[in-house]
Amino acid sequence: MSNPRSVSTDLSFNGKSVNTSLADFLKEVSYTDVASGSSDSLEIILQNITMKWLNSWYPKKGDKIKAK
Repeated sequence: MSNPRSVSTDLSFNGKSVNTSLADFLKEVSYTDVASGSSDSLEIILQNITMKWLNSWYPKKGDKIKAK
């Protein structure tokens, strides 16, 4: 039996790795690489049962997210 393909994501927020911090919240990551001349897009879906994303964890204008 062969191993199925798997994908992993390496996320950083303002230059710091957030893989461990987001592990319990991350539901989905999708990336769209569009044709040349247009912007690519990154969508990160997080669960927010604890409501952390409404207060201090909510991203602010100018924050930088990097994904690989």
